[in-house]
Amino acid sequence: MSSVSVDDLMAFNDQLVALRRAGVPLDFGLSRPSDDAASLERFNTAVVRHISRGEPMDQAVRASTQSASQSYLGKLLVGLREGRLPSVLDGAARVAALSERSGSDLKIAFAYPLLLALLSCVGLMGFCVLLAPTFASTYEDLREAPGQGARLLLWSRDHIAYWGVAAALLLLTVWLWIRRAKARPTRAVANQRWAEYAGAAADLLEAGVPLEEAFHLAADACGDSSLAETDPTPPLLAWATGPQYSLADQSLALRAVASVYGHSAERRAERFGRVAPIVATAAIGGAFALAYGLALFVPVIELLLTLAKP
Repeated sequence: MSSVSVDDLMAFNDQLVALRRAGVPLDFGLSRPSDDAASLERFNTAVVRHISRGEPMDQAVRASTQSASQSYLGKLLVGLREGRLPSVLDGAARVAALSERSGSDLKIAFAYPLLLALLSCVGLMGFCVLLAPTFASTYEDLREAPGQGARLLLWSRDHIAYWGVAAALLLLTVWLWIRRAKARPTRAVANQRWAEYAGAAADLLEAGVPLEEAFHLAADACGDSSLAETDPTPPLLAWATGPQYSLADQSLALRAVASVYGHSAERRAERFGRVAPIVATAAIGGAFALAYGLALFVPVIELLLTLAKP
């Protein structure tokens, strides 16, 4: 039976609402912070109603699944079995903070390249409107055929509406992809979830929870029930949850796996923060800056070579 009382549960939910309203990232699968208080109040009411019927705390929480998310219920059940509800906040905060950091790094990585691409497009339009007529009249005065670069610039001037819209749509597509990619968990976030799963399973085993129940509770707390399967996808988890260990050794193996995946998540997040801006700048900003430079210098060089003819 859990040592956590109804008052402890309500105090924990009040703390959770306060943290969410303060802007602290927490991975509990809840909705907007403004809706948390009402949602958790309904959950508290449902739990109290079941406890008043004589049900134990664990069963009362499980029977109130319609009032809260699976991730929240999983973390709550882990805290109940451990007898320490606030302990689940640390893992939820680590996962959410890493997810928020990955999304922020992604936005920062693409912000400068997209700005550079936008300015390059504006510059190219300026060349087409201001320089293209000058090149056309100069070649006409010289009675020479325009070079390839000048002809391309003149063609761009005649079709500026088409390629301008195409460039705008391309930039918009990239921006929408960034917003969509932010919602997807990165490999660093996945590693952190695996670390939290292994750590929660180890805590539950040390608290005397049966093996299978510990794995299922930890998987629900992480929001990935597939981790509780006989052969989970992450290889280290498959090794640590194998049947070859005694209970004490399995707890130690899970803690070792949690440490490995936790450090791996941090390294991946740092590497992404360093590499993503370089790749995005080179691929997007570099391509548009190259087009901008070629649009300026190639026609000028061709014109100078034409003037240099004997």
